[in-house]
Amino acid sequence: MEFLELLWHGKPLWMWLSFFALVLMLLAFDLGVLHRIQREISAGESLALSAGYISLGMAFGG
Repeated sequence: MEFLELLWHGKPLWMWLSFFALVLMLLAFDLGVLHRIQREISAGESLALSAGYISLGMAFGG
């Protein structure tokens, strides 16, 4: 498991792999749960979803 400690772009490989796993899980959640049924969303719902995803990104970056 030493390869997980290798640096890639200045960060350990385990950090990059966890980031990609988080992105894939959020994509699956978004497409599989939140948008299972196609419909037109309101501007308020769009703003709330955008704020949620931006907050998750900022929390991960912090």
